[in-house]
Amino acid sequence: MMYNIFFTRSFHNLRIGVGGVGIYMKNLVSNLNYELFNVINFKEINNDKLLTLVDSVKGITIRNIALKTRVLISFLRFPFKIYFCDAHIIHANPSFNFIALIREGLFIIVSALFKRRIVVFIHGWDPKVEKKVMTNKLLLRIFQKVYNKSNVLIVLSHDFKEKLFQMGIKKRILVETTMVDDKLVSGVNIQAKSKTTNNEHTIRILFLSRIVRTKGIYEAIESFCILSRNYDNIELLIAGDGPELQAVKGYVKSHHLSNIKFLGYVGGEAKKKVFLKSHVYFFPTYHGEGMPISVLEAMTFGLPVVTRAVGGLKDFFKNGVHGYITDSRDPKYFAYLLDKLIDNESLRTKISAFNYNYARKRFLASEVTKRIESIYLNLMENGKL
Repeated sequence: MMYNIFFTRSFHNLRIGVGGVGIYMKNLVSNLNYELFNVINFKEINNDKLLTLVDSVKGITIRNIALKTRVLISFLRFPFKIYFCDAHIIHANPSFNFIALIREGLFIIVSALFKRRIVVFIHGWDPKVEKKVMTNKLLLRIFQKVYNKSNVLIVLSHDFKEKLFQMGIKKRILVETTMVDDKLVSGVNIQAKSKTTNNEHTIRILFLSRIVRTKGIYEAIESFCILSRNYDNIELLIAGDGPELQAVKGYVKSHHLSNIKFLGYVGGEAKKKVFLKSHVYFFPTYHGEGMPISVLEAMTFGLPVVTRAVGGLKDFFKNGVHGYITDSRDPKYFAYLLDKLIDNESLRTKISAFNYNYARKRFLASEVTKRIESIYLNLMENGKL
């Protein structure tokens, strides 16, 4: 039998700079077994340009009312679509922030009324929203009522799982990971990569992310500057686009910093080349991360990683094994950790081989999708997990 999986989050026509949820959706849909699952995309409500306009409008004007009305009509289409498409499973993908929780919560309520099985995969996690929900009895009660209508919830760390239990979620909660596109890392030979990079004089430290302050971009630059006092053969590669990019370029220029290269947005083969020529991946984020895809991608290319203990990384990442992880945001401490890798080629090579093998067994989209498929099948065939 074929099962219809209805995604509340659009996965078509993803824009440049799309976030982790969009990347996850695209990889999941691309790897599903289409002999078992038929995918239905609820794309009406997910026009990024439209939602951006709606979020930005102020005051009551004809234009603003029209935009709001268009979004409302899209929501009203939802029950008709899940009914006429005979959706078996509704798969919602909120992050733990108010807008996403409300939007997906409405889908969950309607889906429960139509007695559909519901999978909720919570991605990013905002500690401020968590605190507000936990300390406000009304918000907490609403959250419990809505999200306990789901059949299963999936999160990206054991910490998030425990917090949902504390919030009164009584349904089964599973811990999963995000995923790395198999095509991105196809054909990579870790021995050849290590041999090539180890023979190079310049050590390249890669920061690849959407360029926003909370991803740790300024901490990355300051840490690199500290390292530069002791090394003249290091280079910081900054790959990505975002609202903070021009300010970061201005900061680098005004401080007369050298050996820092801005690559802009990289994707596909360009991203692959950047990972292949880099020696260390550096991601000092303090954003509300779930499981940073860029860290998993870097590991799949065999890069040692220096990062912060955010989201699901804490569940598996070991110091000296995968690289180095810390709770600190001090550039001096980051520089100290990076120095351990820059100054020790054999350690870099050892970690590189371990990360390459570890990540390919756990994080490739083809492998993660099989685990998600088993959740779908257990829900449909057994009614439980």
